[in-house]
Amino acid sequence: HPSLAFGDQWDTEAQAALSRDVAAKMGYSFDNGRLDVSTHPFTGGAGPQDVRMTTRYSANWAEGFGATIHECGHALYEQGRDVGDEGLGLPASRALSMGVHESQSLLWERMVLQSKPFWEFAAPLFHARFPFTAEATAADFFRTYNRVS
Repeated sequence: HPSLAFGDQWDTEAQAALSRDVAAKMGYSFDNGRLDVSTHPFTGGAGPQDVRMTTRYSANWAEGFGATIHECGHALYEQGRDVGDEGLGLPASRALSMGVHESQSLLWERMVLQSKPFWEFAAPLFHARFPFTAEATAADFFRTYNRVS
């Protein structure tokens, strides 16, 4: 859809607000973390009670939005670790490996973000932040995000 073309119309502050909104809807706790901007997206922190994500925003809205979903997958894995009395010392209390970590971020990026149901959820959120996309359907977002060139 023409309204989804990359360009300067994609205000970075509105992209940041959308990313925060979607991360919260995914289950990310901003009480135990934050989302900031950096040159290269990453997730880190001191443990489940302090999980920090970064992403970037540009005229290519799909890049920043996709990075946010991917990093949120890492962050949800970290915030979900059980460090309470029952879980302490068990495998659920530790980040087991980068392989497990990456599997969680890729689950969100590849299986959720690239699905039609996700765009049925996300399209209205884009419409609210970017009114110029109002005529773009969930299917248009899905095709734009999953384009093959």
